[in-house]
Amino acid sequence: MSESHLRQVRVFSESPGSFIEYYSREFEDAFMEVLRRKGEHVRTKANSIWMEVIADRHHVHLNATRWVSLTEFVKYLGREGKAEVDEDEEGKWYVRYVNRDPEKIRRQEALAKKEKMDLDDHERAQKMVERQIKEAQKALQKKGIDSGAKAVTEADCELKREEGDVISLGSLMGAASSKSSITTQKAFDEDEDKDTRASTTKDVGGGASSSSAGQKRKLTAVEEIMLKEKRQKEEEALKKAKQQEEESQRCEHEDWLHRGIVVKVLNKKLADGKYYKQKGVVQMVHGKFVGEVKMNESGHVLKLDQEHLETVLPNFGGEVLVVNGKFRGQVGVLKALEEDKFSAVVRLEDGSTRNIPYEHVSKLA
Repeated sequence: MSESHLRQVRVFSESPGSFIEYYSREFEDAFMEVLRRKGEHVRTKANSIWMEVIADRHHVHLNATRWVSLTEFVKYLGREGKAEVDEDEEGKWYVRYVNRDPEKIRRQEALAKKEKMDLDDHERAQKMVERQIKEAQKALQKKGIDSGAKAVTEADCELKREEGDVISLGSLMGAASSKSSITTQKAFDEDEDKDTRASTTKDVGGGASSSSAGQKRKLTAVEEIMLKEKRQKEEEALKKAKQQEEESQRCEHEDWLHRGIVVKVLNKKLADGKYYKQKGVVQMVHGKFVGEVKMNESGHVLKLDQEHLETVLPNFGGEVLVVNGKFRGQVGVLKALEEDKFSAVVRLEDGSTRNIPYEHVSKLA
């Protein structure tokens, strides 16, 4: 064994854990970078990802890490929630990338919170409708007038003749008049004092008219409630349509770099952080993910991966380019920001105004 190998063995023996941890982290970063480029919704064989990793001549060998096999490494990714993993019937492992970007997680949490608030509003509206129905029923019961009239039965109207009696027209009219008389009832005026009472005589027709009036009022109250429910359903349909429109805008592409847009550098390690948070203009895009960025302050041209860059928003009224989503490639003007939805209000060149996520638009140089 050569002298250099012996020195490396001695260095490793002094702190083996730190070396293994370092190489494990390097291998994991390389594996996750390849997996990320596959996209969030792509289910890929773990072995295929590994083959792409080792295709790099400077790759870290798996036997230099804390995982003794690719299977153990894949299970580790699943336990840590860094990827969705599953095994098929043949024992082959598949992985799917999980985006753990803090900005996206915060946006998803805000959306879930908004949906919960909308659901609470719906439940409150339902309870309000039920309460209004009960109040309407009570009001109708208070306003309804009980006729109290005694119905004329068939037995009361029956004609009976004793032996020897002669039935004349006058006697028939008298009998009909006496049998069809109706007892009086008392009605109380709601607007007057309870002690003031007035007796009034009502016939069967009067009782029927008051009953029909009460029924008419009841139908009107029900119609009002049905109208409110209809309006509520229409509002919910509009909200749902708006949400679907916003979701349709989120058809993201893996690449978003475009020539001529202003971007910000996020790489803290580049030149010891010299360019961190500095802005520049994309001069050229190589492939899909790498761009040549001319820095505004120094004028230096840097070749950077889009992973180390982010979009920049202009002041209100400034021109932007939609770099991702449904309206990708369209030019527009920034009109406002909706911070609760993490979106920008952009008037596109076709005249329409759209709500577009922050990361889908960038300032034009």
